[in-house]
Amino acid sequence: NTTTVRPDLITLFGSSNGSDTNVTYELTGGTTVRSEDRTSIVVTFTVSDLNNIKADLLLATSRMNSYLSAPKELIRDIADNDFQSIPVHSAVRVTTFINDTTSPVLQRYSLDM
Repeated sequence: NTTTVRPDLITLFGSSNGSDTNVTYELTGGTTVRSEDRTSIVVTFTVSDLNNIKADLLLATSRMNSYLSAPKELIRDIADNDFQSIPVHSAVRVTTFINDTTSPVLQRYSLDM
């Protein structure tokens, strides 16, 4: 059930055990949709979260530094069961990593003469 997903409870890590607290990021939100085959839920990051993650070159730049943890409150299934939490000390590495291929776009600027 995509309506019960709480992306703001996901924490990204640059290491598997969460020991390097300087390389973490807690999502502030996001949107969710069910995958076409209906077996997964896809989380889309907010623009702010995405920009903050991209600014940290030690986090989520490859599969090797892309781990996440989440509490049991992340999602409830159709039978109202809790999610099996992923604790910080056992952060899970992503299984699929897709490199960012989107070129930057200037959104605004100011000129002070």
